[in-house]
Amino acid sequence: MKTKKTILMIVTVIALYSCEKNNELDPTENSIEGVWKFQSLFLENKYDINGDGVATKDLMLETNNCLQNQTYEFLSNGTGVFNSVSYFDKIELLINSSTNKLEYSFECVTDDPYSELISWSQTDNNIVIEDDIKLKGVISGSTITIVIDNFVIESERNGNIIDVNETLTLVLTKQNI
Repeated sequence: MKTKKTILMIVTVIALYSCEKNNELDPTENSIEGVWKFQSLFLENKYDINGDGVATKDLMLETNNCLQNQTYEFLSNGTGVFNSVSYFDKIELLINSSTNKLEYSFECVTDDPYSELISWSQTDNNIVIEDDIKLKGVISGSTITIVIDNFVIESERNGNIIDVNETLTLVLTKQNI
């Protein structure tokens, strides 16, 4: 009887420990390594760049998802590649003569893909991406959020170049490849 009781106790202890919640952090939970795709680009002010009559802060939506194919690939050695399959170019500000309202036009370039080497570092949930500029962001699970203050949008109006400074929030999502 004592042997049965001991075996039952051992089985009970094993069952309890196997059901206990694991509070240890998963080391891959906030791992930057892998491919990350542009999910959204938000400006601080609303614009109706695509001319649909609805101004939004979502630059991805306003450029008809022209930027949706931009990715970062982060390698384990602190390097990576920025890949662009499409991008918008030539944002122009126009005044509609019949409505006297400001309108925008842009060109989505899809026939000029390019790649650029980058370097990156991660400390806890903070990341730094460097190429021509240094981007700082925060990683949370499968999302990276990067805020760029004083992002310059260069546009043309009647042959004159106009710079508009905006705060840009870029959201990347990790791709399961």
